[in-house]
Amino acid sequence: MKLFKKNMQLVLVFFLVFALNDNVCYASAVEEKLLSNILKDYNRKARPVQKETDVVDILMDIALPQLMKVDEKEEVITTNVWVRQYWNDPRFSWNKTEYEEISQIIINQRKLGYRTLFY
Repeated sequence: MKLFKKNMQLVLVFFLVFALNDNVCYASAVEEKLLSNILKDYNRKARPVQKETDVVDILMDIALPQLMKVDEKEEVITTNVWVRQYWNDPRFSWNKTEYEEISQIIINQRKLGYRTLFY
């Protein structure tokens, strides 16, 4: 019983340290300026194009990260499937020389919102 309590305490500490962490990433002042300039006029509802006549190419794939259950008798397979979509957004481009040669940054998806695509 003591071992169980000790293990449970370790699990709780692990949970508190990692699950409640806000995934903070500290950026340099130049990265902050770049991020601020990129997101300044960003509208998540607008199509990711520079000209309204431009076409958005979307690459799609399906990932099967989990096979949950196979019922041979009923011939049913239960899975977890991800439909992933990739596209280029030219609004997220900049001149590297203006930002100390920074060529890429990571933007938290919560700042961008989710895009709904219709098929």
